[in-house]
Amino acid sequence: MEEISFKERVKNVAISEAKNYKKNYVDYEYLVCSSAFVTKDYYIVDAKEDNYQHLIGVHSLINPQLFFEKCFNETLKEEDFDFIKKKQTVKSVKGSVREKIKVLSNAMNLFNENIKVEETFLKNRVTCSFATADDKCTLGFINTSKSRPMSLLKGNELHVNKVKDISLLMRKKMGKEKFDEILIGDSKMIMTYYEKIKEHIDISITLSNQEMQEVKNMAKDIASTTEFPKEIKNVQASD
Repeated sequence: MEEISFKERVKNVAISEAKNYKKNYVDYEYLVCSSAFVTKDYYIVDAKEDNYQHLIGVHSLINPQLFFEKCFNETLKEEDFDFIKKKQTVKSVKGSVREKIKVLSNAMNLFNENIKVEETFLKNRVTCSFATADDKCTLGFINTSKSRPMSLLKGNELHVNKVKDISLLMRKKMGKEKFDEILIGDSKMIMTYYEKIKEHIDISITLSNQEMQEVKNMAKDIASTTEFPKEIKNVQASD
């Protein structure tokens, strides 16, 4: 079998993971809560198609949006990118890209695993508002009005003394107004963060009947000190 060039291998990986990137990131928004967060109460991840190039690490000779579209449509060409970046050698850029493409497929499923999180993540030239990691890769996010993926590193690069579990992770399909699916956490965690995230969540859809009963029980215990969402009050009133 003829050995393919490194550049062709990068192109092939970029194409092969583009649809997973859209399915897992672009098509959803994520709400992330953790005791690791001090600067902000929570983060909302809103990945865009033009963030994809950052996860691969190449220097694109076309704009980032077109880079993703060509990956998604399987029309990306080797002449669409190179490994030339300011203040970096070609060798170092290639080394970074090599590490990224090894774990790109892992990053596409990172929010489906038991992941850790760190706020204000710093590593070499990388500065992120927060980063998530499993044992295979670290994904860093930059925060504007919402958070977007900025950097991908091989392995778990989070700092041991700053890393925490994700307490609550919710998602919603792009275009929906409120988060209505729990990936990590439960009704107790929703109530823990309720005052901070209440404007973003659809509690009536999020909670199952069993979880709603748990919330009702908690409501009876601490009703005098906590303001509960309208949906829960209605359930209590109907008992």
